[in-house]
Amino acid sequence: LSSQADASGSSWQSCSWIISGVAPSVSFNMISTESNYDFIRVDESNDADFTSGVTQLASFSGSASGQQYQSTKRYLRIHFTSDGSVTGSGFVATWDASWSTTGDEPPGCSPCKAD
Repeated sequence: LSSQADASGSSWQSCSWIISGVAPSVSFNMISTESNYDFIRVDESNDADFTSGVTQLASFSGSASGQQYQSTKRYLRIHFTSDGSVTGSGFVATWDASWSTTGDEPPGCSPCKAD
């Protein structure tokens, strides 16, 4: 996953990625956003639409690396928002999810859905 500013200085972003599977996880390799204005939020839910039973695992802004989050639920959502002023590099993350053999669909990661 990544949300890196393009050469034109992409701003006003609102984008979500949903990882599905058994114990989905995400590791942030690099985060560089405008502190207190651009945010990354990590949520978990058993509801694919994230309309009920949502638990926030993390919310951060600024520079960091090495953050890792694993869900105890079926879905993990990474939501990135940015304002229209200063742009950072964005973030780079890797994800993982197991798959049970009980008829569940394979794990996956949805493409960015603009909100």
